[in-house]
Formats: sequence, structure tokens, C-alpha cells
Amino acid sequence: MFRPWQPRYPNRIRTVDATPTEGGGEQPPDSETNETQEQVDWEAKYHEAVKHSHDLESQMKTSGETVDKLTARAETAEKALNDLKTAQQRLDWKTKAAKTTGIPVDLIRGDSEEDINAHAEALKTYLSTVSKPAVPNPSGTPGAKTGNDNPNMLLLKQLFGTN
Repeated sequence: MFRPWQPRYPNRIRTVDATPTEGGGEQPPDSETNETQEQVDWEAKYHEAVKHSHDLESQMKTSGETVDKLTARAETAEKALNDLKTAQQRLDWKTKAAKTTGIPVDLIRGDSEEDINAHAEALKTYLSTVSKPAVPNPSGTPGAKTGNDNPNMLLLKQLFGTN
């Protein structure tokens, strides 16, 4: 139902062009506070930020070079370590083959365990087939030499004609 004594629009509605009432709007800037505050030099801040970014960029480049150097050193150290491990493994294989065949470690050659064992076996078979020098009587005394055994004596006899 319609009641004519109520206004159709409440009094609280403000229009855009109305001036603000109590507590309703921004206050105009105070001339005293604006003069006491320092003015911000945005151009100087910009140049400072650019300089800082250049410094960070140069630090990044030097750290990148340092990382490259350290990476190269690490790679060479890993390679040297792997070479030492390989040499130790070969020495272990040679020692094992020397114990089983009786051949000295210095004579055995090869890069893999199969090559080392094959070389040790080949040396063992070769040394077993080579004849050892025969000594007729190792505990006896040497035979007495006669004067005819010396080749110089023969030459002297021919020169001077003595028998």
C-alpha cells in the first residue's frame, strides 16, 4: 500500500555533484606538510637502480666464469680418479694372475682381465718349453786345463816353432 506522507526517496542519497558532508570525502592536501616533506628525485632513483642492475649483471658473469672453471677442475679430477681406479684394478688382476701362474707381475701385460690371464698363461707355457742350460756336475770340481786349451799358446807355438 502507498502512504503519501513517506517520501519516495530517502534523504541519505547524494548525487555526484553535491559537496561532501561531514566525514565523507578526502581532505585537501595541507600546504604546510607538502612543503616540509622532501621532494623525491625519481630520475636519481632510476639511475641508481640501473647501476645496481649492471653490478648484478657483472657479478653474474664472473660467477658464471667461476662456475665454468670449477666445473672443468672437477671434470679433470674425476678423470684422474677414474684413471687411478683403472690402474689399481689392472694391478689387482696382474697380481692375481701372477699368483696363479707363477710369472712375475712385471712381465704380464694387458688391459682387461681376460687379456692379462691369457698373456700370463702364454708366458707360462713358453717358459715351460724352453730348455734350461744343462750343468753336467753342479757339485763337482771343474776340469783341469791343459796348456793346449789356450788359443794364445797355439799362436805362440806356430810363431816360434816350438813344440
